[in-house]
Amino acid sequence: MTERKRLTVAAFTVGWLVIASGTAGAVVAIGHGGSKSGTAAAAAVPSATPSSSPSSSASATPSPSPTTTTTTVPPTTPSPTSTVTGSVGPGLTHKGDLRFFLLAVPSDGSVIGDPDGQTLAKADIAGNYSNSKEVTSILGELGFKGGATRDYQTGDAKFHVVTTLMQFGSASNAKLWFQGDQPPSDWKSVKVSSPSGATAYSIVDKSTNLETLRGLYYRGDVVFEILVVGEPTVDPAVLADRLNKQLDRLSTGK
Repeated sequence: MTERKRLTVAAFTVGWLVIASGTAGAVVAIGHGGSKSGTAAAAAVPSATPSSSPSSSASATPSPSPTTTTTTVPPTTPSPTSTVTGSVGPGLTHKGDLRFFLLAVPSDGSVIGDPDGQTLAKADIAGNYSNSKEVTSILGELGFKGGATRDYQTGDAKFHVVTTLMQFGSASNAKLWFQGDQPPSDWKSVKVSSPSGATAYSIVDKSTNLETLRGLYYRGDVVFEILVVGEPTVDPAVLADRLNKQLDRLSTGK
């Protein structure tokens, strides 16, 4: 690129769809109408705590009986092990499946959709921007290689955290994308304690009484966006924590 382009981010114009994730209730934003939002913004809602169920240790011990009986215990099904792999190369280049580098989900978190996350094409990324045609061209100029996203609800059902990664042809091109990101004027700038240089904004939807904190930064050839969505006011420290963890994962692959 001979000059830095200005990218206009489309404000989230969303509809709301109630879905279930395990035993926790969740509300996920689905893009529609004038602006497009290929990256789902999600918001947690309080959910009822399920009634306690008897644990296996609390089951009654059978009394001796003249008739021999056999109790069949269902086998425990192990959680599927991810086969997605990746590694960090020289110059902080990222090799393998980009989903490998997505922010890890806490042990008590509930993933929405595929546990490994989803891959994103150029059109998916451009669809998040009001000037999508121009953005498609810019992505091509910057050597866009692909994207990945994953959405999870925190164990306390307070927040949804949506991570999106975008990989470019070089670290310098990733930096250009980060620098070119220009949010709309009605997004309020928010200060996060770290990482240094990251940008953060608050987007409040008064019709649903939900707030999205959006953080953006880059590491090597990857730009990462993290959305933390919940009821106002969302503490910027929650976003900063996720930004730092994502930065570490892109730096070390761990």
